Amino acid sequence: MLADPSRTPRRSITALAVALLVVLATVPAGVAAAGQTGATERTVAISEIQTPDGSGDDSPYDGQNVTTSGTVTAVTGSGFFLQNGTGPYSGVYVYGNSTVSAGEAVTVTGLVKEYNGVTEIDVSTDRASVAVTGTAPVPDESRVSTADAATEAYEGVLVTVSNLSVTATPGQYGEWAVDDGSGEIAVDDVTHAAVTVPNETGGASTASPGRSTTPSARSRSSRPP
Repeated sequence: MLADPSRTPRRSITALAVALLVVLATVPAGVAAAGQTGATERTVAISEIQTPDGSGDDSPYDGQNVTTSGTVTAVTGSGFFLQNGTGPYSGVYVYGNSTVSAGEAVTVTGLVKEYNGVTEIDVSTDRASVAVTGTAPVPDESRVSTADAATEAYEGVLVTVSNLSVTATPGQYGEWAVDDGSGEIAVDDVTHAAVTVPNETGGASTASPGRSTTPSARSRSSRPP
């Protein structure tokens, strides 16, 4: 008995569709299909991570794994500052890796977190990674007032502040405070081994004491070195 050619292809197509559904059903949730990026990680710009989505200051990616790239502007004992471009929302602190150097181009994958009100990317977890992809010029610092440097927009951004008065001497974590008349900002010495710090308040300066440029921590609640 000859097979009916009008029926056999339909049966084969149906079988193939069922098989495909079975294969897809066995792929674990969160695993990307071939040719796609990871379903649980997104490649985003630093400005997207840092720009608030709503009335608060928290990152819209808080609690999510992301991949982003930039140039290392400064290294601390527990992490480094990463920046892409200049100006507001262009920098972020990366926690958990200090093996990079200023001027290196880096791609990081990690968990976005709010640590005491400061946005950071945590690369200390198992799924995190830090990859040096080359070198790049350190972005030019943004010249801002101390009031602007203390805002969310300049958190983690390389800035210069000038015409300052010292308002607080170094505390527990080596931070002191300066003010150009617009508002106080904390300054830290964690990015330089040799730096001059003030030992009394009321002194005047034309730049941040000991260093004219520093990634803004925005507050004194950032991680200690």
